[in-house]
Amino acid sequence: MRRRVFENDLAASLATADAAVLGAVNRANLLSDEERMSPARVLEAIRKAGRTAEGFDSSQEIADHLAAETRSGDLVLVMSNGSFDGLCGKLLGKLRERSAPAGKIKT
Repeated sequence: MRRRVFENDLAASLATADAAVLGAVNRANLLSDEERMSPARVLEAIRKAGRTAEGFDSSQEIADHLAAETRSGDLVLVMSNGSFDGLCGKLLGKLRERSAPAGKIKT
């Protein structure tokens, strides 16, 4: 999904969600500018379809954003061709912090 050839399909797929969040292209330096997917173009296409779409440079920024924006019962799908710098663990940690009862010591 790092390649530009997938941009239109990716945008169309993500535009079926209530909201989408994209990160930077992993190992972008391995592709030329002409071959590389542009998260900005994908985000623009999703927004033109009337959906919410945000882009971030780091997994921590994405985890912070999702922890702030999601609510109980929301479904979050993470798609990556690797660990995405530990995004899932970071997000789960943030969600656990958010749901800790008041006064409970966080360990």
